[in-house]
Amino acid sequence: MFPIAATSASPRSWTRSPHWALDHGFENVATGTNADDALYPHRPGIRAGRERGVHTPLLDTGLSKADVRRLSRHWSLPTWNKPATPCLASRIRYGIEVTPHRLTRIDRAESALRAPDGEGEAEVGVEPCLPAPKP
Repeated sequence: MFPIAATSASPRSWTRSPHWALDHGFENVATGTNADDALYPHRPGIRAGRERGVHTPLLDTGLSKADVRRLSRHWSLPTWNKPATPCLASRIRYGIEVTPHRLTRIDRAESALRAPDGEGEAEVGVEPCLPAPKP
């Protein structure tokens, strides 16, 4: 298994991640991309990772999300039924730059919308700003 040295699906992050991994003693970068993720034709993070040599062992072996959950439960991993948490960059519409500031704002907004115990789901998106209506 490869060490996971990158946590963002943002194509911009793939520019830095393989270099960061090599600088820190990792020979490979891998993601949790699985067979279900490859069903969607427009996934820029998957394409960017492939272009930069990022490994996808779950996808390469044909494991689906259900397979990963089943194996996780079999191995008694506490996260076997944890809700899916897509990359924060997926909340930003295509064509809008992914920046640390935008990702932080999304994370804070979603945290504020979740139940006090941190449970539940909340998603916030970033859309292009529309001009204010003229009076």
